[in-house]
Amino acid sequence: MTVIVRDFRAADAEASARVQRAALPFLLANAVSVLSETARAHPDARARTVVAEEDGDVIGTAQLGVAHDSPTPGVGDAHVYVHCERRGRGAGSPALRTAEEYLAGIGAARVYTWVQDEPAHRAFAERYGYRPSRSAHFLRLDLSGGMLPPLQRPPAGVEIVPGSAFSDDPRPLFALDAEATADGPGAVEAELTDYDRWLAETWNHPRSRSVILAPAGTSLTCSVKLRRGQAGSVQYQRRLRHTSSSPRSP
Repeated sequence: MTVIVRDFRAADAEASARVQRAALPFLLANAVSVLSETARAHPDARARTVVAEEDGDVIGTAQLGVAHDSPTPGVGDAHVYVHCERRGRGAGSPALRTAEEYLAGIGAARVYTWVQDEPAHRAFAERYGYRPSRSAHFLRLDLSGGMLPPLQRPPAGVEIVPGSAFSDDPRPLFALDAEATADGPGAVEAELTDYDRWLAETWNHPRSRSVILAPAGTSLTCSVKLRRGQAGSVQYQRRLRHTSSSPRSP
């Protein structure tokens, strides 16, 4: 059986999402989100998606591009996913090699990737010269059982409002997101400066919803959720944004 690596096509969206979900069950992906991310990619990111195909079946995918929002030039990302049932068939290596060749050709001097914190996954990355830098953790709450934690009232002076309350002018949320992005932990620094792109990629994302906590004054906290239905289920991904203008603990 032969594995080939080729550019992603729109017809691959569902298969690509299926690979991502199988590789990382906590990843929110379906055909709509895959096509949306591909269409909304920032032009400066030089984004490209490839798939690994075995006898007509998509068994792996790789998402690559440069960190256009980083003040450090020449930083690339290459994220490779292989279906958990199709590993060991020679899909990951050529996909990663294709990604690295492409990124080198557009000026990337350093490439970041991420893998699951398991021996086989780490060994794969280390075999190609990658070294560990930081960890990420994903928390999951099963909403299907109907046993939600008790609803807590917000502190005095804090109001919970929907994101739609900022529909006329979401710039305060953009300012918050920009400040939190610059302050967030990560191996690559990032700066959020393009308001129009933020509107297209975040505020107007077809599967985003926002809940805003508005304390007295100018400080805000925002939760953005991405939602998908899969076999009757609903999953959420939540990003918390908190302005760094608020007092910090020492």
